[in-house]
Amino acid sequence: MLKQSLITFIFVALTISLSGCKQVIDGFSLGVGENSVTTTANFVPEFGFDVTKSVDIVVKGVKYGTVGVVAPQEGKPFQVYVTADLSIFTSEVWEGFGPVTTLPNGEPLPSWITPGELVRVDIPNFTEFLDLTLYFGYKNPYYIGVAISLKLFDNRYPDGLSVSQYLKKKSKIWGQGLVYGPGYDDQGNVTQHGGIFFVAGFSKGQIINININKTLPEDIIVKLP
Repeated sequence: MLKQSLITFIFVALTISLSGCKQVIDGFSLGVGENSVTTTANFVPEFGFDVTKSVDIVVKGVKYGTVGVVAPQEGKPFQVYVTADLSIFTSEVWEGFGPVTTLPNGEPLPSWITPGELVRVDIPNFTEFLDLTLYFGYKNPYYIGVAISLKLFDNRYPDGLSVSQYLKKKSKIWGQGLVYGPGYDDQGNVTQHGGIFFVAGFSKGQIINININKTLPEDIIVKLP
């Protein structure tokens, strides 16, 4: 099932590159309470990976939440979600972690992420086929993101092709989704698997409940090779 989904994924990516208006995420939610944050991305039916799994978010031996994926079932889409305690957004948690300034495909972080750096936590071998990486920004505004790297995606996606989708409500950006290809070194070796990524942002002290189910065509950007 997963291999078949990957083939479908590649076909959809090529279709997106031609149409320039195909959504990647058809539902997004961000809930921030007094002590925790939860964000979920529902991917379009073509991204129907038959995988359900979750792992604890553990930093320096402390559990701060859970990250996971849910396979499509009974008409529900493939989901990626993160639930975390707000105490994770402190400098003490991330002391010693070097910041990253690029997306998983090596492109610069979106300009709406300020300051333009995040810290990352790798969760390799999340499944046989998938790696998972968490991204956090703790310098207010706060950011939380997930990248799912597809190991079987290498050499099957056009180099340099990416599809980006802003997640907006009343013109305010609350998140962004991205489909990206693998990265290569100067010798042509794969340095980063291709995959899918989404990130959400919110300000310190906000208590919010955001749901986004519509995206305008101009909020979907296709970068061709």
